[in-house]
Amino acid sequence: MARVVPPGSRRIRSQREALRGGLSCPDLAGVRADFRDHLTAWWRIHVNHASWGGEGRPPRGTTEPTRALVCSPAKYDERGRRRGGIDISESTYKRCRRWWEARGYVAIVRPGWTPALRAMALVSPEDHNERQVLVLCLPRRKPAAPPRELAPALTGPLSGSRREPDKAPRAREAETEDKTEKARAPRGQSVLPRTGPAPLGAIPQSGSEALAAAQVMQERARLLRRISAEHLRHLARPFWRAGWRPADVLHAIDHEPGGRQHGYTAAVRSPAAWIRARLAAWLGPDGTPLPSPGQQRAAAAARARAHAAARREEAARLAAARTADNGGWAGRARAMLAARGGTVARDLARWQARPGSTGPGPVPAPGRAP
Repeated sequence: MARVVPPGSRRIRSQREALRGGLSCPDLAGVRADFRDHLTAWWRIHVNHASWGGEGRPPRGTTEPTRALVCSPAKYDERGRRRGGIDISESTYKRCRRWWEARGYVAIVRPGWTPALRAMALVSPEDHNERQVLVLCLPRRKPAAPPRELAPALTGPLSGSRREPDKAPRAREAETEDKTEKARAPRGQSVLPRTGPAPLGAIPQSGSEALAAAQVMQERARLLRRISAEHLRHLARPFWRAGWRPADVLHAIDHEPGGRQHGYTAAVRSPAAWIRARLAAWLGPDGTPLPSPGQQRAAAAARARAHAAARREEAARLAAARTADNGGWAGRARAMLAARGGTVARDLARWQARPGSTGPGPVPAPGRAP
């Protein structure tokens, strides 16, 4: 038993430790979800069938459920407890066993055997199949490496000069000579970024700008790195001639003209054909590119600004008409009051001066007692 335990692992002591240690394996997070379910179910059924020592029982940590039992469909008893296997194929069973074995969680103590593999002349009626016996293990955690201490700084004596051995050793002095104009570099590399439009937000105007835009596009989309920047520039050139920006080309590769995003792209075999097919959806019947997403947004913004300007002009015209007509209505009101033989101020003063008045009220008609 000790010889088959993988190096760096130890035998599991209890069923609780087996469940916790196996299900907390960090490598389970990196596998596919359906295969992870098979792995955890495979580990649980082997832990549940394991022996934990005792008189008349197999050694601690050994488990020997048959492959037919593990691969059989799952069944549940009256209490809802699971009985039977996990309903997987034999190839999936072998994959799960190899996965756990490669990480030091299980080891084969005794391989399975069937008399059908023996010569026919040596087979006897008393022969029977032998189960495969596995031992459950748990990888040992590697101790954390102690922090490395910095080596102390050592200061030795000053060394003398080989050219001038008669002089005493001294520290190196800084050179005070000035550099001439010829010794300086003709051009220096600026620390600040270059001024100008962003590579993804400006339409390339030359071949070098188009190549730089293609390289920036490859930095944004990993799949575009599978072709050269020159090839990507060639595929996007018709769209850049139509006024597209590099950002619009990236949007067209990931979305349909209606705005719906494309599906998963992990199984792309020919990146150039894949990019050409994605961009072909943005071509019109005559083969010319449709308006880009940026152009569509700019046109929608222009229409919104035009509608807002028209509404403002209409509101200003109505306000001017009301202002120009106010004088006419006021003049008509004064003429009507004058025709009745009174004014608004005089009638209001007479109404307030009446006995029992508490404040301003409705103005009575001229010639009628309040």
